Amino acid sequence: MKTSRRRRAIRRAIDFLRDRTPEALLMVTIPALLVYPVLVFRAFGGGARVFWYAARRGEVSAMDYVVNIGSAAVATLGTAAVLVLLLSRWGRIWACARKMILEALNRRVVVGLVVFFVIVTPLLPFILKSEGNPISQVQITLTYSLLLAQLLLTLLAVFLGLSSMSEEIDYKEIQITDVKPIPRWQFLAGKWIGVMLIVNFLLYAMGGSTYLLVQGVQSGSAQRVVDRLLADTPEKPLTAWTEKLVEKERRDVKEQVFASRLSARPEPPDVAAAVEVELVDRQKKNELPEFMSVDRARDLLTEIYVQRAGTIGPGETKGWVIKGLLPSKDPEKFVYIRFKMTSPTSVPDRKVFGDWLIRPPKEGMAYGLAMSRWTINAYQEFKAPSSLIREDGTLEIAFRNRDPRGISVHFDPQEGIEILQRVEGFFPNYWRSLLVLQCHLALLAAVGIMAGSLLSFPVGALLVGAMFFIGLISGWLQSGFHEQVAPNWQVLYDSRLPGADEVPAWYQVFSNVLLKFFLVVLRSLPDITEYSPISHVATGRLVPWLMVARAVTVMVFIKGGIVALVAILLFRRKELARVQV
Repeated sequence: MKTSRRRRAIRRAIDFLRDRTPEALLMVTIPALLVYPVLVFRAFGGGARVFWYAARRGEVSAMDYVVNIGSAAVATLGTAAVLVLLLSRWGRIWACARKMILEALNRRVVVGLVVFFVIVTPLLPFILKSEGNPISQVQITLTYSLLLAQLLLTLLAVFLGLSSMSEEIDYKEIQITDVKPIPRWQFLAGKWIGVMLIVNFLLYAMGGSTYLLVQGVQSGSAQRVVDRLLADTPEKPLTAWTEKLVEKERRDVKEQVFASRLSARPEPPDVAAAVEVELVDRQKKNELPEFMSVDRARDLLTEIYVQRAGTIGPGETKGWVIKGLLPSKDPEKFVYIRFKMTSPTSVPDRKVFGDWLIRPPKEGMAYGLAMSRWTINAYQEFKAPSSLIREDGTLEIAFRNRDPRGISVHFDPQEGIEILQRVEGFFPNYWRSLLVLQCHLALLAAVGIMAGSLLSFPVGALLVGAMFFIGLISGWLQSGFHEQVAPNWQVLYDSRLPGADEVPAWYQVFSNVLLKFFLVVLRSLPDITEYSPISHVATGRLVPWLMVARAVTVMVFIKGGIVALVAILLFRRKELARVQV
């Protein structure tokens, strides 16, 4: 008798907790909503600061500033308008959202995805291969943990919306709701809110566990590096020395990963004069391909000259000027030079010798790293005092190729060199990255609900799966559509391509129209890689509030708004039951 009473008491307690889960999720989500008032102040302030730095580099115009401030305004005012609309109809919308959450708790897929994340994530530091240093280990763990969380929550957001809507329609359960005085747009809004409450809670839970995991990886990998160094030491090392070595490894991780650093890149080389000279010379000699326009030839020649400017031969020195940095006299503050060099020839040990030199603000000896060995095809960093930055925010650096084997090195004009300067800590940056991921989930949840309201589950799953796959490769497809069939540089050196003169004019017009159509379609679909903050967080780059504002504007209000309008308009006209007389 007592055992049965205990079981009934436990069962009632479980049912009570389960029945209050929607309210608990709502209370957990409210603190995240309180971040948006901060977005107003920080976005406008950050927009002014970003515009000021970029204007000093000559990279933006007044239109860019208007776009930045417009994104912040749209995100703020749009969020306020949506909240007012939902709160004015909250009773009916919350009833639908609450029903959605209770249904999701009965689905095993939710528990399965959470268990999968809990099991796999702690194993990532042991599965993934890094370069052996703590920085690489923390970056890889952080990157793949966030990617795994984003992938699982994306599948969950789409599946919950799609399955809930399609099953209610297929099993005629929606007829019970449809006869009640609840407009269909409120029904769809309730479903979306229910899905978002679930995935938001799991997002912050997974994000918190990832944060704790990388903190543990930082300490463990630093100690393992020291243990490997001391493995072959016969005598017992000094405790003070090992403690300093561990502290140095942890400090490097804190400075290069657990930070928010402003990014600045060198100005592109000015090759316009040289390009025009060669272009005119080619036109006089009639060396341009017949099917190529002058503008296209100018673009290809510019690309060739820019790539040549990044090559440093044996014994040569190449300098860059970086603008838009924050000058500081504090000896405890540093800037970080992050670079990646390649070589057109094979390097057996992937190491080259070279000097990095930094010109001081005043006349004197340059700061630098002499005759250091640097790795080919790998990102590397070294730090320099912020006092080397001039009063106008510029920094002059140079690389001298001193490899005795006669090896040339190349720095990519876009990704080869980057200057990073710390502006704040890691946690605010990490929080903003989760807000950006939240925008991705909001759009995909709306896509799943739209597909479920219009299609059956198999057809909707096929359609959403195809959209998800295209979204993963959308950026690659868009860049591919801009490329020509022949290699860019080869076209300029081949006066005629086989079959080029046989292409009729109508075919070229048709192909251009078809190309533009495909680009419009790709840009309208959800791009999973758009506004991705994961690479920023893993490398210690700043995720600015303007990036959050743009993600809210584009992913939620523009693309998500279009999806919501299509779902509402078509669902209102959908016949859910046939009237029988």
